[in-house]
Formats: sequence, structure tokens, C-alpha cells
Amino acid sequence: MDLKDKRCIVSGASSGIGLALINRLAARGAVVLAVDISPVPVKGITGVKAFSADLSNQEGVDALFEEAANELGEIDIFIANAGFAYCERTDTPDWNHIKRIFELNVISPIYSLEKLRALKGNKPFFFITTASAMSFMSLPGYAIYGATKAALRMFNLTAAYELSPGQRIATIYPVATRTNFFNRASTEYVPWPSQDAGKVACAIINGIKGNKTDIFPFPLFKLINAVFTVLPFAKRLYLKREWLNTGLHTGIYKGEVK
Repeated sequence: MDLKDKRCIVSGASSGIGLALINRLAARGAVVLAVDISPVPVKGITGVKAFSADLSNQEGVDALFEEAANELGEIDIFIANAGFAYCERTDTPDWNHIKRIFELNVISPIYSLEKLRALKGNKPFFFITTASAMSFMSLPGYAIYGATKAALRMFNLTAAYELSPGQRIATIYPVATRTNFFNRASTEYVPWPSQDAGKVACAIINGIKGNKTDIFPFPLFKLINAVFTVLPFAKRLYLKREWLNTGLHTGIYKGEVK
């Protein structure tokens, strides 16, 4: 897909992967509506307009689509990138705590796709969701976060069969990305392997241009996952090391990573 003059929405655009994406989309001639609950630094970026909304609720997503109708007219590409993680143990029952992360990470992109399909009818579109390598492989300390990303993966795989010709759903599976996503963790420990947000954004751009449905910004992840499948003892050693590195085994830290 040629990105020139394509009308795009990017959520979670104030930092990290989202911010890297809007810069690269604009550089390729796309018209971008960049949305986040926090201010998006779009000054000096031609073709990008910022919009503030809380996408963890229906009102925020509905407001985004209204803004898109006014600013873009049509939506060619929707990149549902907004999300956050908890780095924590799972020994403190809290219903609202669990509900909150599912609202933004799972319900919001699902509802956004439904809105987009209702809006577009049989016309082409490209809907892209940022999931995680944790859609495939567990990581201690991120049980709830991993569950949200696995839910997204299965939803996308299934919903793709319902689309009309010319409509596509893609899922992005980044490994740990070196942004402020992890900087708020008390241990400041970034899981291995990790990569730069710019590389993830470039992989997404290439995935859009190549009409891919599965985007792995860290190609070696598939090999790592295959090795762990064949050698489960190696996976156990890796997960034990990651658990100790989080510091959560001490029972001290329970926090949120945005």
C-alpha cells in the first residue's frame, strides 16, 4: 500500500512507538490524526493533527471517530497502538484493576474495528493493532498484560475472516521496546530481548506497504520461540531469570507501566 495521501489514525501517539510512527507516516506523505490522552508533540510535523481523548471508554472512541470525520473525511488506516501494562504479582485481587487494562488494551481496539467496519461498509481499509510478543510467550510479572495481548491476537485472527475484499487486519508483535513504557517500573528492568521504538515503527511501515497481516519487528523472536518450544528446559531457565530480574519475587513492587 502506498502511504502518500492516505488518511491515518494513530492512537497512543504521544511517545514511544506511536510518536515514531506519526513522524514516519508524515514523512511518506500520509495525513495523520494523532490521538492520545496526553498531549502529542506534533508542532513542526506537516500533515499531522493532534487530538486528545481517553480511548479506554466508549465516549472517547466515539469522539475520535467524530474528529476523524471532520479532519480526515475518510479513514484509510487505523493503527490501534494505545495501551499500557502492569508489572506486578497476581496475589492481590482487584476487579477494577483488571477491568481497567482490558478496557484500553482489548475492548477499545475491538470496538474501534467495529466502528470502522460500520463506517466503511465494503470499502477498503487497513486496521492494525499493536499486540506483543507476549501474545505467544509468557513473561512473569506481566500475566494480565500478556492476557490482553493474547486476546487481541485471537480476535484479529478470527475477525479477519469476516472482511470484504480490500479490507485487512494486521497485528504487530514487538518484543520489549526501549521507551518510557518500562521506565516507570521500579526495577527499571527491560526484559530481554528488546529493541528501539524507531525500528518497530519502521517494521510497521514496511508491513503496511507490503500488506502484511503479521508484523514481527524483531525477526529473531520467531526463532527464539521455536527454540523454547523444542527445549522447554531452556524456556524455564529464561523465565526464572526474568522473574528474578523484575524483583517481584520479593513481594514489594506492584506497579503500572505506561
